[in-house]
Amino acid sequence: MPLITLGWLPFFILGAIYYTFHSLKKKQIPELTIYIIFESLFLSINPHKEDRFLMKLLPFMFILIGIGVRIGFRKFKGNKWLYIVLKFGIAFNLLYFGYSSLVDKRGAMDLMEDLRVKSDSIKDIIFFTECHRTPYYSILHK
Repeated sequence: MPLITLGWLPFFILGAIYYTFHSLKKKQIPELTIYIIFESLFLSINPHKEDRFLMKLLPFMFILIGIGVRIGFRKFKGNKWLYIVLKFGIAFNLLYFGYSSLVDKRGAMDLMEDLRVKSDSIKDIIFFTECHRTPYYSILHK
């Protein structure tokens, strides 16, 4: 879960707590919180884990993050620390997105490019990588 929310984790927790208690106070069922909890538990016991399975939780988590940001701005109106935390969250997310898109999973692409150059001398190869992140036919065949 922290992988998806990244720098917005404090606002996600604040929004989830507020939404749950506010719903229970109005004698309603907190559907968003229940869905996120049960889906996270189900995905945790699933032996095949991938980041893309969490993408269906993203819209609901963004709703709770938005509630948390709204509550944070209401409670700490005019407080400079909230603006520092908000700017830190934005900067952290931008740095992480830059790192994850340019550096992190780059090894598989570099390996495939190297194999493409040496493809005439290689007879067979075994991959121990994530299957959805390693291109094969689109890169090796010239």
